[in-house]
Amino acid sequence: MNTKLATELQRMADEDQKAVRRRQQKGIVNTRILRTNTKKIKEVIAHYGWPVIPLVGKEGSKNAWLIVQHADDDLRFQKKCLQLMLAAYKKNPKNITPMQIAFLTDRIRVNEKKLQKFGTQFYTNKKGVFTYWPIRDIRNVDERRSVYGIEPLAEYIKATKSFKPVPVKRILK
Repeated sequence: MNTKLATELQRMADEDQKAVRRRQQKGIVNTRILRTNTKKIKEVIAHYGWPVIPLVGKEGSKNAWLIVQHADDDLRFQKKCLQLMLAAYKKNPKNITPMQIAFLTDRIRVNEKKLQKFGTQFYTNKKGVFTYWPIRDIRNVDERRSVYGIEPLAEYIKATKSFKPVPVKRILK
């Protein structure tokens, strides 16, 4: 395992989560942090390929996914990463946590203004209610979620009830 790379991914994920917490508390997104992390994860992937679990551990691989998940300003890169994740999973299912594939798939679909497949992405609607983006074939969503190790949608929705959304504005620093 590459502990140096895993440590760097952890540092990047910590920065990402600071930005996310600030968004949740104050409604401000620091896009500089997200762009810096996107640039750095691109360099990591160019050198190592997708940071699979055997390379950086489960937490390190999760951190790489998290950074890509929040790279919304670079949809093309998110799509490339999804393909790398799918290929790594196909090669060996122990390379990737399948749930991350589902979350990135939905993130990309929402960014493309398409229906979600797994119901993982939420937003605050005009009434101020935190709700999921529209889902394709919602009757079978729990079956799809189960294949990727995700709890049923009703449980996921229940868990989001404690989230208190605030209006978001983007800032550059």
